[in-house]
Amino acid sequence: MAEIFSTVASVSAVLEQSIKLFERVHEAVKRQKELPRLIWEYQSVVSRLESIVNLVREEDALKTPHVGESIAQIHDVGRGLKDHLEIMGSPQGLVRGFFRQLLHGKSLWNKLESIMRDLESAKLNLTIHIQISNVELTRGVGAAVHINTVTVEETNRRLREIDGEDFQLRISQLLEGRPRNDDGTVALSKDNIAFLPRQGSVADSGETSTSDLTPTDGASRRVMGNEALSHSLQMNTPVGVDVWKDLGSVVIENNKAMDGSVQWNYPVESVDVFLAAIETMRK
Repeated sequence: MAEIFSTVASVSAVLEQSIKLFERVHEAVKRQKELPRLIWEYQSVVSRLESIVNLVREEDALKTPHVGESIAQIHDVGRGLKDHLEIMGSPQGLVRGFFRQLLHGKSLWNKLESIMRDLESAKLNLTIHIQISNVELTRGVGAAVHINTVTVEETNRRLREIDGEDFQLRISQLLEGRPRNDDGTVALSKDNIAFLPRQGSVADSGETSTSDLTPTDGASRRVMGNEALSHSLQMNTPVGVDVWKDLGSVVIENNKAMDGSVQWNYPVESVDVFLAAIETMRK
C-alpha cells in the first residue's frame, strides 16, 4: 500500500505540468475555431483531477487499496498526456498548426481526445472509490462502531468544492437526522454496518477490518421507497463484497429509477463489474 501511494506526489506533479502545457497549446491554437474552448475544457478536467489527487495525498483515511489502484492508473495516463502535450505545444507540433494539420489530418487531436477519455475514466474510478471509502470509523465500547462526523463533514466539504454537490462520501448518508454524541461521533446500528462497503478499516487498538462487522444474528435490511431522477446514479447497496449475504432478511420494494437514471438495490460483489456498468452509462 505504501508503495502505491508513494506515487501520489508524482501524479500531482505530472498533472500540474499538463495544466501548464495546455496553456501553451491554447496559445498556439487560439485563432482556430472551437479549439481554444476545447483546450480550456480539457484543462479544467485535469485541474479538478489534480485537486482530488492532492486531497487523497493529504487525507490518510482515503488511502484505500482501490483508491491506490486508481491513483496508479491516473499516473500512467497522466504521463502519456504530458508527453503528448509537449509534442502539441512544440515548434514541430501545433505551433506550425494549420499547415501541419493539412498534411497530417487530425491525428494529434484524435490522440488527445483518446487520452482525455482514458483520463476521464480513471477520474471516474477514483471518485467512485473515494465515495465508498469508510472514512473515520472508530470502534467504541464492545462491538459498537461510530463515525467521526467532524472529519466526514470536512472531507465532504472539500470534495464538493472540487467537483460539485454530488461528490461526497457515501458513508455521510448514515449521519442524516441522527443524534450525535458529546465527542461528535454517531453510533451505527447493525443495519448501518451492513450498508457499508468494505473499503476501509475501523480504527481501534486491534485495527479491526469492516469485514469483521458483518451481522450474522438475523439482522435485516430494508431498501424501500427510493427514487432516482434526472439521469442520476443511486447506490443503495454495498459495492465490492456482498456484506448482506448473512442477513436474516433483505426487503427491496417500491424503488423507482426514472428519466434515464440507474438505481442499484442489491450488493455488487465485483467493483470491476460496477465500474464497467458506469462506463456503459456514460457512452
